[in-house]
Order: sequence, then structure tokens, then C-alpha cells
Amino acid sequence: MAEKKVATELETELLGAFPIEQPEHNRNGYLSGVYEAESAQGKRFLELAKKINDYL
Repeated sequence: MAEKKVATELETELLGAFPIEQPEHNRNGYLSGVYEAESAQGKRFLELAKKINDYL
């Protein structure tokens, strides 16, 4: 995984890696620039935010 190699070279920890995806249609049928918390990507972002928060 290229991300781990870069993190190692920069002597830092990789907190997460996930695919960039377009948000799903929301409950109203519209695409939003914000992921719903219960979507797969939303859950990934929340997990990453929790890891970052642990470092603060």
C-alpha cells in the first residue's frame, strides 16, 4: 500500500486510508457534498475524526 510507504518515509503514523467516492443520494434524493453519518464513507470519516481527536 503506497500510503503506508509514504507514512514510513515521513516517519509518521497512517491514521486511515479509504477510497474517494461520491456521496450517495440523501433522503430527499439529492446529492450532497457531505456524507451521511450512517453511510460507509461517513463511518470511515467519523472513525478518522475519532483517531485525530485522540491526538489532540
